[in-house]
Amino acid sequence: MHKYRISKYNPLFRDEDGSYQKNEWTAISDIGKCFDGIVLTDEKYISVEDKYVNAVKLIIKFHSLTSLNVTNLCHSFSNEEFINLIKPYSQLYSESLLDFYFKF
Repeated sequence: MHKYRISKYNPLFRDEDGSYQKNEWTAISDIGKCFDGIVLTDEKYISVEDKYVNAVKLIIKFHSLTSLNVTNLCHSFSNEEFINLIKPYSQLYSESLLDFYFKF
């Protein structure tokens, strides 16, 4: 079995304990906020999130996989908080995706 950790965070910015030291955006709720003098736009957010999906697709294709197991999935927000955060971007979340999210 193969195990992958997919992250946008540069390991050069982790301290000896593994804590990330650079101030970067972490969630859809950060759209509109400034990081290193650059405002996070919804286009940039979507671009980075799409890269996560594409990375998983490449792994699936490389290993000719027919299924995946997701472990250690955590939610950063309560269901109500999440719904409120994504309201401006609700077009990005299909009903089946939300059902999947709330199932875990």
